[in-house]
Amino acid sequence: MAELYTYLTTKYLPVRYPTLFSIKQQESGSSVIFNHANQESYPTIPPADPIDGLKILGELVEDDLILVQQTEEGLHQAVGFVCCFPSGFNPKEKVGKVLRDVHGPVPGYDKIEASMERFFGRLEAGKNVRRVNVSTARVSYHVDDR
Repeated sequence: MAELYTYLTTKYLPVRYPTLFSIKQQESGSSVIFNHANQESYPTIPPADPIDGLKILGELVEDDLILVQQTEEGLHQAVGFVCCFPSGFNPKEKVGKVLRDVHGPVPGYDKIEASMERFFGRLEAGKNVRRVNVSTARVSYHVDDR
């Protein structure tokens, strides 16, 4: 979560949306991301508690964020989320599950499971990837170094 938080608050939001977000230096020397729409500031350093970090990200972006991490077995597991508008599922029930179990109710997922695991396994750190999913929603991925 810390990598995503730092990426969004210091690189993506202020660069992609410079009229909405800017970085401001505090008198203490620390920096904050300033939201010009609601006049709120948030630290650019992620909070120690990942839940607090996800709450802040939920206030900064309108997108759902689902954090996925590769397990020792090479599978990909949902480890956290900010999901304000789930499409017919309860995100809380998906945390801790690998992709196969997350997509259990999806008809025919067993046919694409291996290619989805390969897709996630080949994502490169620092590169953004976009694709379209079954519901035709745009999905973006960003991979950070661990």
